[in-house]
Amino acid sequence: MKKMLMAALLMSAVVACAGDRLPKYTLYVNSEELVYGVMKRENPAGDANAVGDKHLRYRAYGLLQIRYLYLKDVNRIAGKDVQKVWGKKQLAMEDMKDPAKAKWAFHVYLWHYGENYRKITGKTPTVAIYARIHNGGPSGWKNKRTLAYAMAVIQNIEAMSRG
Repeated sequence: MKKMLMAALLMSAVVACAGDRLPKYTLYVNSEELVYGVMKRENPAGDANAVGDKHLRYRAYGLLQIRYLYLKDVNRIAGKDVQKVWGKKQLAMEDMKDPAKAKWAFHVYLWHYGENYRKITGKTPTVAIYARIHNGGPSGWKNKRTLAYAMAVIQNIEAMSRG
C-alpha cells in the first residue's frame, strides 16, 4: 500500500511539473483519482518499470500497463503534439515506464475515446466508462468483460477516499 501511494504521489508530482502538457486532453472526471484507481488495479506494487503479460505478443508497460496498440493509437491521435510536448516524433513502449509520459498517453487515449463514447451515446463519460475503455480498447465500454475491471477501479478510488 505504501509503495502504491508513493507511486501515485510521484506521478502527481511529475505531472504537476508538466501541467501545461495536459489541458487539451482533459477528462470529465477527476483524473488523479482515475489514474490512482487504474494504477492500483494494473500495478499494485507501484513499479514504474514493470513489464506485464510476458506470455502475450504485446506486453504491458509501466504503472498503467500500457500496450503497443494503445500507444500506437496515442501517437496517431496526438500527432504533432507528441513532438511539441516530448520533443520526439512519437512515444515508444520504453517511454511508458516514465510516469509522466504514461499518464499523458493515458489522458490522450481516454480523452479521444471518451469523446467518441459521448458522440455515440450522448452521455458524458464516467470513471467506469474510462476504466472500461482503458481495459477493453476503444469500444471497451460496450464489452461485458470490462465491467469487473471498472468496479475494481471504482473500489480502489473509494478505498483511497476513505483513507
